[in-house]
Amino acid sequence: MTSIRVLLLAGTLTLLVGCNLAHSDVNLFSLRALPLEFETPWQVVVPSLQSGSVAALCSSGRGKVENITVTRFLVGDNRLRADLSIPRAGVQPHPKLLLMDNRLLTSGRDSTKEGADYWKRKSIIFELVQPDSGEVRDITPTNLDETTMWRGVCGPPMLWTDTFGLALFIADADAREIHLWQGRETLKLVQIVLSSLALGETFVAGVLTRVVVTDDGEALVYDYDTGRMKESPEHQALAAHIAEAAARTDRWPLSFVMAEEMAAFKWQGVIVLLAPDGSRQTLRRRDPFEERPDGSRRSQAEGDALSLNPSRAIQTFTEEARATPPEIVSNSSVLVPVDEKRIGILDLFYQRLVVIGPPEVKSEQ
Repeated sequence: MTSIRVLLLAGTLTLLVGCNLAHSDVNLFSLRALPLEFETPWQVVVPSLQSGSVAALCSSGRGKVENITVTRFLVGDNRLRADLSIPRAGVQPHPKLLLMDNRLLTSGRDSTKEGADYWKRKSIIFELVQPDSGEVRDITPTNLDETTMWRGVCGPPMLWTDTFGLALFIADADAREIHLWQGRETLKLVQIVLSSLALGETFVAGVLTRVVVTDDGEALVYDYDTGRMKESPEHQALAAHIAEAAARTDRWPLSFVMAEEMAAFKWQGVIVLLAPDGSRQTLRRRDPFEERPDGSRRSQAEGDALSLNPSRAIQTFTEEARATPPEIVSNSSVLVPVDEKRIGILDLFYQRLVVIGPPEVKSEQ
């Protein structure tokens, strides 16, 4: 059955592990649910390099191309405020990064390039889009097909700097290594992180960066000054517990988001919130087509009707979420970093961002 459930759950990560974690009803962290301002966030989160913000593909009108934007939201204590909206029309199909100066890094495919077809790396193109002027700059390296092979069609996590160019963090599953390829016109393998278990993202000094956790619990973050991964002592306590969890999963590398005093990752049917001392809280992910936020079950007929009517489903879930505590999240949720102190859960069914921070932490927005 073709339904909104299939469309909105596409790409949702499911982790299979060898042990179960008990659900905790005690909040170890500060949780706030902030409703999204747009009608329908899409299934793509666009990493925003600016601390204190989240970005995503959003729609203000039934998903028509002309109504789709890449929108950045500033995350306050009680609301989200859209401060940048880039029209979707005219940019490549896949926004990859929203940079500090509001440029958008995008990727697409051009199967007409010499020696390329749609599914080969030679067909991939990268561009930088300047929203104000509409200027589009091709930044595609000439040797993408020579990099470490990656799995999937979405491409590896990446960063961009005007100094070092494109940085690709490619997971080599056979060797269990993270390969950092970097460059402008030509990419070079500049660093290999051995015995890697997890690959995530966090904010350091106000800018989004990538984090690798090794099997001995070491945390390495990408340093914009050197263009290399370096040890990060302030993240070591969390990294040790992430490594312990990652060693038990069949999926590699474990994906996570991190702040200074917490980390989060998906584990079977829950989202695990982790503190530096190893204490953890779990948020069970509900299927809103089958279960209401209060735990009651929907009838088969009601669930099927919602699955076949996207507008009705979004409206129903959004209305139910208004009276739903932030500890309840749907199974179409994406983990996002927010700033140095907070992380978030962008809930695409309940149409809200659950902001998670240490108790009593306030933002400056």
